[in-house]
Amino acid sequence: MNGDAPAEVRFGLLGPILVSSAGSAAAVRAARQRTLLEALLLRANRVVAADELADQVWDGVPPAGAAATLPSYVLRLRRALGPVAGGRLQTRSPGYLIEVREDSELDLQLFAALRRMAQDAAAGQDWSGAAAGWRAGSSRALARRLRTLPTPT
Repeated sequence: MNGDAPAEVRFGLLGPILVSSAGSAAAVRAARQRTLLEALLLRANRVVAADELADQVWDGVPPAGAAATLPSYVLRLRRALGPVAGGRLQTRSPGYLIEVREDSELDLQLFAALRRMAQDAAAGQDWSGAAAGWRAGSSRALARRLRTLPTPT
């Protein structure tokens, strides 16, 4: 990869949360940081207000010091994601956003794009295109879920 090409970043919400950049997976072990990441990814490319994030992180009951604690959770999440994916987590008034540059970077957006493609093909009575779109979307989602199942011993 040359110095001008952006590093590949992937985010996964279908199944357990997944973040990888440049082929390396990032471990987000802390439950509240995972919840924070999930809340941001569900609203990718949109600013999510800090008070709304606090509500999500503390399951509807944020503590009195949530406004002061949330920025430290964001900082720790950035560190856990690493320099490339962590750089996508931005502070923007009145809260934070995570940047997803292409549908293919977030499995949920990719699934939605494939579903739209299938629906458009069906609307045009392109039945093989519709079937291909549905197969591609469902097989990606299913493969992701299957990778998370425990293997029998």
